[in-house]
Amino acid sequence: MSGHRLVPVLALVLALCSAYTSNHVAGQNGTSTSFSFDVITDNATDTFTLVGDATLFSDGNSPIIDLCSSWNLTTNGSTGRALYKQPVQFFEEPNSSQLLPRFASFSTSFSFQILMLNTTYVGDGFAFIIVSSNATDPTVASGGWMGLANSTDNGNASNHLFAVEFDTFYNPELGDPSDSHIGVDVNGVRSIQTYNLCSDSSSSSTHCSYFTHIYSECHGWIDYTAETSSLEVYFSNETSKPQSPQLAVPNFSLSEFLVPDGYMYVGFSASNPGLSNSSLSSPLFWLYSFTFNSSFSSLMSIKLGGKEKVHHDSLIEICVGVVVGILVLIVVVFICRKTHAGRKEHGLVEVDSRGRPLNYNNIQFEQFLHGPRKFSYKELSIATNAFRPEELLGRGGFGCVYKGMLRDTKALVAVKKISKDSQQGGNEFFAELSIISRIRHRNLVKLQGWCSERGELMLVYDYMPNKSLDKLLFQNCSELEIADHHQNSTAMKLDWGMRHNILLGIASGLAYLHEDWSEHRVVHRDVKASNVMLDKDFNACLGDFGLARLIEQSKEVADTTFVAGTVGYLAPELARTGKATTMTDVFSYGALALEVACGRRPFDRKFPEEQIVILDWVWNCYENGELLKVVDSRLGNNFNEEQMTKVLLLGLLCSHPDPNARPPMGYVRQVLVGNASLPPLPLAKPTYISQELIAFQDLLDSSTPTTTIDSRSLTPDPSFIESQNHDGTILCCTSSNKFSVQCL
Repeated sequence: MSGHRLVPVLALVLALCSAYTSNHVAGQNGTSTSFSFDVITDNATDTFTLVGDATLFSDGNSPIIDLCSSWNLTTNGSTGRALYKQPVQFFEEPNSSQLLPRFASFSTSFSFQILMLNTTYVGDGFAFIIVSSNATDPTVASGGWMGLANSTDNGNASNHLFAVEFDTFYNPELGDPSDSHIGVDVNGVRSIQTYNLCSDSSSSSTHCSYFTHIYSECHGWIDYTAETSSLEVYFSNETSKPQSPQLAVPNFSLSEFLVPDGYMYVGFSASNPGLSNSSLSSPLFWLYSFTFNSSFSSLMSIKLGGKEKVHHDSLIEICVGVVVGILVLIVVVFICRKTHAGRKEHGLVEVDSRGRPLNYNNIQFEQFLHGPRKFSYKELSIATNAFRPEELLGRGGFGCVYKGMLRDTKALVAVKKISKDSQQGGNEFFAELSIISRIRHRNLVKLQGWCSERGELMLVYDYMPNKSLDKLLFQNCSELEIADHHQNSTAMKLDWGMRHNILLGIASGLAYLHEDWSEHRVVHRDVKASNVMLDKDFNACLGDFGLARLIEQSKEVADTTFVAGTVGYLAPELARTGKATTMTDVFSYGALALEVACGRRPFDRKFPEEQIVILDWVWNCYENGELLKVVDSRLGNNFNEEQMTKVLLLGLLCSHPDPNARPPMGYVRQVLVGNASLPPLPLAKPTYISQELIAFQDLLDSSTPTTTIDSRSLTPDPSFIESQNHDGTILCCTSSNKFSVQCL
C-alpha cells in the first residue's frame, strides 16, 4: 500500500481514538472458561481428548490418565496428550463495544506424578500445554520432545504452542540447566526461562534425578494476568501452593503463540524415547486432577472508584504510538524490499563481518544439494552425547570434530561443528557443502548430511575408525626424542603395503577431482596427512573440502582471493601469485608422498638444519646416490625397494619448483599401479624462477637494499624461504642471489 493511500486510514484511527472517551466501559463479550476435575472420573473420555498413547486406567482407587502407556512402548518410544475437548478463547478481536483487542487472563492447577522406576531410563518429561488443535499430530507419532515439537519444526511460529515443562532429561544444547527442571516454552522445546530443581541438590547441580526421589503426587499452578502481561509458575510436592513462584516471566504476551481467532486447546503432554533394553521399565506420567479458569478484561482498563474504566491519556498515547509505528513500518518495509530485490538480483546472501550468513535457516541449501540429509540440532546433539569432550575426535582451524551414533540408523558418524570464532568457518561450510555433496568416489570422504540451526553450522561424514594418517604416522612422536623415533610402535601398524595403498588411493581421489569428474574440476588446496582419513581396512579417503574451489573445464586457475594451505605442502608459486591450480595440489601430493615414505613431516624444526625441509633433504640424498637413506627406519627392510624408489622419485617430481614440469594426477596414478613408466628426473635439484619473480628481483635491484611491501601479499613457505631475521626481514632464495623483504 502506498503512503498516500494510508492517510485516510490513519485519519480514521485518530478519529476513533479521540471519540473513545474516558467514560467508555470495557466490553465483556469474550467467552470465559471454567472447569474443575478434582478427581479424574470414569467418563473422562467424554471430557478429554486422548491423543497418541494416552489412556485411561484405574490404580484401584480412582481413574488416572496415563499419558505414555507403558504397555504400548516400543523402540520408537511413546508419546501422548490429554486435551480438554472444548477450545478455550484466549483472544478477542475489537468489536462495536470493544475498540482494542483483549487477551484472557487464566489460572490453572493440576496434580500429577512422574514415577521413575530406575535412574537409567528417565524419559523426556511432562508438560502443561496450550495448542491449536486436538487432532492427532505427527509430532505425537513417536517418542521424544515431550510431544511438543519435532526435529523439523522446533521453534517455528506456525506451531502455535505454549508449554510449561517438567523436564526429566538433560539437553545442555537446548539451554537445560539440569536433568530435572521447570521451563516455559513457546513454539518449541527451548525454554525462554527455566528453574533448576537440582539447584539445592547435594549431589550435582546438573544430574540429581529429582523425580526419582518423589513417590507422591506433585502439584503445579500457573497464573497469567493479561493486564500486566505477567506469567507465574508454582510447583510443590505438597498440596499447598508456595508463597513465591519458582518462575516469574514479566512482559509475556500470549500473541507469541496464539492462532488468529484466539481459540486454543489446553491439556497435558508427555513422552518417552525408544526403549532399547527390554529389561528396563519406562517412566510413568500420570494425571490425577485438573482445574482451569479464564476471563477477559480490557487491556487498557484500570480500577477507578471500584469501577473498571479506560484510562483516556494512556489510550491516546497508544493511538499515537500506533500511527507512528505504521509510518515506521512503511519505511522499513520499503527499505527491506529494495535491499532484498537488490540481493536477489545479484544472487547474494547477507553475511556478517566474518563472512557468515546472518540467518542460516533462510538459506535453501536443498536447492543445490544432491543426496546429503538435513539433520536437526537435536539429532546431532543426541548422537554426540551433547558434544561431550569424551566424543571429541580432533580440533582444526575451523572447529571440532565429534564421534557420534545416529539414533535412527545406529550408524557411526563424524560431526564437524564449525567454530563461531572462526574467521573463515562460514566460507568453509558453504564450500564443503556445495562441492563434496556433488561428488562420489571411494577415495573421497562421503558427506552424510548437514545442519544449520540455532546459529550453528555442522557437517556430518562417514566415521573413519582408523582416524587420520598423521595420527598413525606420528602419534606420540612429539613426546619422543628424534633418536628414539623408530621406537614408536603405533606407526608400525602402517606397513609398506598399507602406505603404498594409501598413496594410490589419494592419487585416485585427486585424479577424479582434477580430471575424471565431468561437471567441473576441483582444486582441493589442503592435501596433507591430517586430511587423509582411514577406514576400518586402512583404505584412504581424502577429506576436508573447506578450502576447495571449483574450476570450470575451460579454465586452468581457481578463483581465489587469498593463499590457503599448510606450511610444507604449499607450492612455491602460490606465494608469488596466490592462484590455486591442479598443479598446486600435485605439489602437496608430492610432499605427502615423501612424508609417508620417510615417516616424518614435510617441515620439522626438530631435525638438523639440513633436514628441516624434507624436500631439500631427499634431494640431497638423491644427488649423493643415497636415496633409500631417507626411508622410515621403523619399516626396517620390510618394503619393496622398487616401489619405494618409485614413490620417492614421484614425490620429487610432483614437488618440482616449475608447475609445468609436474605430472598430472592421472599419470601419477598410472605410475603407481605399474601402467606407466616414471619420467626421468634431473640429477640435481632444479631451479625455477618465474617471470613474476624475475620482475620482482629487478624491482629490488633498482631500489634500496631493503624494500618494504605489504606482508599480506606474500605467504612465507619453507620451500623457498631460507631464514627470517629478528627485525621481520625474510631472506628468500632465488638461485644464488638473495633479496630482502621487510614485512609490515
